[in-house]
Amino acid sequence: MGIRFTGTTRHTLDNKNRLMVPKDIRDAVPVNDKQELVFHLTLGFDECLYLLDEKGWLDFCEAIDRAEDPSSADDRNFSRLFYSSAAKTICDSHGRILVPEELKKLVKIGRDVKLAGIKNRLEIWDLEAWDRHFAGHVGRYTELGCQVLARLEARGGQRG
Repeated sequence: MGIRFTGTTRHTLDNKNRLMVPKDIRDAVPVNDKQELVFHLTLGFDECLYLLDEKGWLDFCEAIDRAEDPSSADDRNFSRLFYSSAAKTICDSHGRILVPEELKKLVKIGRDVKLAGIKNRLEIWDLEAWDRHFAGHVGRYTELGCQVLARLEARGGQRG
C-alpha cells in the first residue's frame, strides 16, 4: 500500500500555472533514480484534477486496465480521456509543479485552488468549486459513510 494523503490546503497558482506542493507531501513521496520528485496529473471526477505520485499513478492505471472491458465503447472512451489528458510533471527545486493550461481549462480551475488529500491521490480543485462541493455534501456525511460501510460489510469486510 502506498501513501495515504489527507487534509486540505489552499494555494494560489503563480503566473506560470505552478502549484507549490506542501513540504510534508514532498517529504512523503519518494524520488526516482534521478532524484526527481515525479507526479502525474490527469482529469479527475467532479471537475477536479487528480495528482498522483509515481506509485499511485501506476497502481491507478493498473486498476483501470483490470476493470476496462475493451468491448465497451464507454470504457474505451473513458480510457482515451483519462490517458490522453494525463501529464507527467516534475517538482522543481522550489517545490512547484506545472499545471498545464489545457487541464486547468477542462475543469475550470482559476488561480485560487484547494489541494485535497484523498486516499492515494491528491485532488486539485478550483477554490470556489471545492467550497460548493464540500458544502453540498458535508450534511450527508453520516449517510454517505453508512453506505460505504454497508458495502464493506456485504463483502464480508473485504475491500473491493
